[in-house]
Amino acid sequence: MTINIYTKIFFMSCYLFIFSLPNQTFSFEEKNSQLYSRRLISNAFEENLKIKTVTASGFGESIEAASQNAAENALTQVVGSFIDAETLIKKRREIREGVISKTKVIKKDIKDYSQGSIKYFEILNIQENRSIFSITARVDVRIEDFRSYIKELASDTKEIDSGLFASIKTDEENIENKIDLLGKILNPLIKAEVTKINIGEPQRLINLSAFNCKYIYEKKKIYCPKGGNYFRTGGANMSPNGSIVIPITFDLDEDFKKNSVNILENISSQKLSSSIQLYKSLEKFENFDYENDYAITLVNSENNNYTSYLLSDAREYNKKRDGNKRKLIPVFSHKNDRCSRFYPKVKISLLDKNKKSVWEQKYQHCTGGNLKYSDNQVSVNFFYVSPDKNNGLIDPIYSKLYGGLKINNTPRGELARNVIFEHSRLLLVIEPEENLLNKISEIKLEYVSN
Repeated sequence: MTINIYTKIFFMSCYLFIFSLPNQTFSFEEKNSQLYSRRLISNAFEENLKIKTVTASGFGESIEAASQNAAENALTQVVGSFIDAETLIKKRREIREGVISKTKVIKKDIKDYSQGSIKYFEILNIQENRSIFSITARVDVRIEDFRSYIKELASDTKEIDSGLFASIKTDEENIENKIDLLGKILNPLIKAEVTKINIGEPQRLINLSAFNCKYIYEKKKIYCPKGGNYFRTGGANMSPNGSIVIPITFDLDEDFKKNSVNILENISSQKLSSSIQLYKSLEKFENFDYENDYAITLVNSENNNYTSYLLSDAREYNKKRDGNKRKLIPVFSHKNDRCSRFYPKVKISLLDKNKKSVWEQKYQHCTGGNLKYSDNQVSVNFFYVSPDKNNGLIDPIYSKLYGGLKINNTPRGELARNVIFEHSRLLLVIEPEENLLNKISEIKLEYVSN
């Protein structure tokens, strides 16, 4: 219902009457009195134009509940006057919640409201039927206030709940915790703190049989079986009778491996398992984001199975840690610069019967560097064998158990980065000069920091 027509006529008549008075000479007091009256009438008229009076019905289990329902129905009628039908449908839930919020102030024993969209509320009629109250009420709505409020609700801008930022912070802290746990796997692994060096029985090169390898005298090379009916060859130009071959295995600590699996099972968002096959790429995670995610893969060298774990967003947050000068977990494959920077070296010592070193040297094995060494006392050849004990599919991984997975003759080359292996295998060929032959009693291998 619109503003009473008689009220409009009254205020308009007063307004026109005052401003149509003939020009007269008034005293100062008379002029001030007339101006004040004009302002009162003008303000009242303007205020009245900004108020919309609506008669609405409401129901409830109490008079107050029925009053609030009537006020809600009144405001709902008013909404339609300045919100189009499409927006009403699209934002109906927001608008309804907003209307309900505005009517919570309604009390049955109060008529005038100094604040809010409802200026005046008066119950005109009350009926009760089986404990259900039905009322008719007059509701005066402040149009501009209510319009602004509803327009804001119907727009696409929202005040952001502080709880949302809190949840983001919680997610960040969770990822930070995951990275810390990942560090408990990778950092000891990279530093070789959980790698055991096992030295096997030495043999003459001519009699080699370790790791199913053998020395082919005619070709002056070591041959080891590998997948696809190929052979890995090495040990060239070493004396078959004057050199000894020592089989060495770098083994991952079993308890550490079990703990690593447990951690990855708990911090990863996805995992997948399959088998390594010749000429076939590994399975990939869907929607893997190289810039933001980590994929950590564990290889079982006994049966060539692997399990990959996905840590979503971990790479992104690890970068932030590095940017803040916090300790960065070096999650990477095997780049030369990082290898020499992070991985320890392998130190070989030849000991006499008193366990004193008669010769020693340090080596860094990243991507094949320093695989041969010779001085005036000893010639050394490092021939790494596939960690795959059965089929020889996997390329050698050197003296570290964390790096990239490669299969020779596979079109895509490196099949996975950030791979944890159970062990690596090395045939260490040593050819000492005569002056050392009678001195050497033992050989010692150990990891040493750079």
